[in-house]
Amino acid sequence: MSSIKASLGVPYAKIYEVDELVGAVAGKTYTCPANRRWLFLTGRIERDTSATLVVNLKNASDHVYMGLTYETAGTTNLEVPNLPDQKQNYGGKAALLTPGDYINIEWGAAQTNPRVTLRFLEIAY
Repeated sequence: MSSIKASLGVPYAKIYEVDELVGAVAGKTYTCPANRRWLFLTGRIERDTSATLVVNLKNASDHVYMGLTYETAGTTNLEVPNLPDQKQNYGGKAALLTPGDYINIEWGAAQTNPRVTLRFLEIAY
């Protein structure tokens, strides 16, 4: 991945992308590492077994601070965010993760090997 020069008052900012087949799971988390901030940009999550899908941003204390997706049972690929109040600039709120915050993905039934793709602007400080 290439770094993007940005006037953010930080040493660097780059696009960070997760693109993986996650295996047989019913849940998956992606945690913002120390000395970084992630600005969530977009994502796509697969359901290869019919299930509900809930995607939330949680803080290090496991409290939900922003919902990104709630979808009823199905097997479609979903864009994240997909909640109506989150589509336009995330409802007016920045989807910013600080160290220890995480994206929590929960499928309502175990999946066989779904693909998860997430994109962030990663900022070092």
